[in-house]
Amino acid sequence: MLDDVCRQLYSRTAKGNWVSLLELREVVRSFYTDEGDAEAVLDFLGKYFLEVDERERKARLSPWLCGLLEIPLS
Repeated sequence: MLDDVCRQLYSRTAKGNWVSLLELREVVRSFYTDEGDAEAVLDFLGKYFLEVDERERKARLSPWLCGLLEIPLS
């Protein structure tokens, strides 16, 4: 399911766009209904795969991750 979360985030953050942290939470929760699982995934993404702007309360996938995975938008 993590790859599905990344695809959803990629489709929303293509071309360097940012999403609000609230929208990020909604995306993760759409795949992980258990609150503990959703929080664990958010923590994991935040540590390794996201650029997070806490001041502006927004995030996006790291460009290196998008390039590494070559995620298709299908």
